[in-house]
Amino acid sequence: MASALAPGAAVSVTTGAAEVVAVVRLRVHPLGSWLPALTAQERAVAAVEPKGTSP
Repeated sequence: MASALAPGAAVSVTTGAAEVVAVVRLRVHPLGSWLPALTAQERAVAAVEPKGTSP
């Protein structure tokens, strides 16, 4: 979704045993293309839901 809303964004999702981590990075020119670009990065972490067993 981030790559669709922000062309050029780099999206990575990693899954561990207990958590899922999503990171989005994007280079932006907030004040015009003649000034240096900034890198915006955001990270979201969520716990993996436990897998239940059938009774």
